[in-house]
Amino acid sequence: MAKNNKSHKVQPSVDQYTHHVLKKLVGIKGTSVSDVAGFILRDWIGDHIEELEKYKITVERKDGKLTL
Repeated sequence: MAKNNKSHKVQPSVDQYTHHVLKKLVGIKGTSVSDVAGFILRDWIGDHIEELEKYKITVERKDGKLTL
């Protein structure tokens, strides 16, 4: 999350199956479809740090969380 725990609204358009999966993960990986999508994005970032650094995107962690 950004400094001071600010959040930013992002509205991706997804296909029907992706939406189905997001809905099925509510209660497991988050409390809403958007919460689940945010979890998946953060998880992807954490799994692709080396790839992001190739693009000069610095990924930092503080207390195990991604930070700016």
